[in-house]
Amino acid sequence: MRNLVASGLPLIGLLFAFPTGATTITDPASLSPGFELIDFEDQTPGTKTSPLVIGDVTFSSEEGLSIVSLAAFGANGTEVEDLTLQPNDGPGIGPPYVTLTLDFAMPLKEVLLGWWDPNFVGNFLEAYDASGTLLEQASPELSAPGGGGAAWLGFVRPSADIAQLRVVPASTSDFYTIDNLHLVVPEPATGLLLGLGLGACAAKPRGLRAASRRRAESSR
Repeated sequence: MRNLVASGLPLIGLLFAFPTGATTITDPASLSPGFELIDFEDQTPGTKTSPLVIGDVTFSSEEGLSIVSLAAFGANGTEVEDLTLQPNDGPGIGPPYVTLTLDFAMPLKEVLLGWWDPNFVGNFLEAYDASGTLLEQASPELSAPGGGGAAWLGFVRPSADIAQLRVVPASTSDFYTIDNLHLVVPEPATGLLLGLGLGACAAKPRGLRAASRRRAESSR
């Protein structure tokens, strides 16, 4: 047993030393380095066809989509800035406001977005896995009505299992848009390293068994 421990079995514990719980985050500094950013600044303002595909994200809403500018509002500048995505066909800013769905081409471990003007109790950001199971739910920090506030909101999960986000407003009259979507896509090398580590662990006992057989044969 001492030989097995010394020969690499502790590597299993190292490889599986992942966080055991998820975290709701409200700051880009909580994300891992190397995130991807969708800020809608390359989009033309006005009505968009739903679904709208940008990079590896598909955006959709039952009321259509539109790109609207927040340059005239006090919240403009950090969480949201200038061009943002609205969950209706616009073309101006106004209701009805419905659930905005974000589907990801690859499941994510970390995601964060800027939420403009969250001032109704009952707004939720929800994360789902590929089977439609609710993984996480959180509410943005409320701001005063009038368009002067915005909030960061997102999740960090123990593994890359976020296949979909839903931005769920409390009311169809609760103004909101999203902006500055941060995505952390797992590095392909992570899975490769895990596979190599487990392969090495599996190879060690086989090698020990082979050595034991050779010693037994030589002692006959």
